[in-house]
Amino acid sequence: MLPDVLTLSEAGVPGYDLYGWWGMLAPAGTQSGIVMKLNAALVKGLNAADIRKRFADEGVEVVANTPTEFGDFFQKEITKWDGLFTGAAKPSM
Repeated sequence: MLPDVLTLSEAGVPGYDLYGWWGMLAPAGTQSGIVMKLNAALVKGLNAADIRKRFADEGVEVVANTPTEFGDFFQKEITKWDGLFTGAAKPSM
């Protein structure tokens, strides 16, 4: 969408992709049945044609994955960016 903007690698910071993302989290200890029910409703909504079109029009890629897949992604993001955070700014799970 921004062909004249350098990628991080082109700007001298190899090994990183910088993008915004959103996810839905539940409190620790939430029963898996509740998590799965929430996930099913969210995936159904995100897969609706009008919702996908609206996001696509904004340049957003919809990824409607499982709680396990999102948890793995979330943990990888924390690990990847961990070296950039110090003190109180560091996120916790």
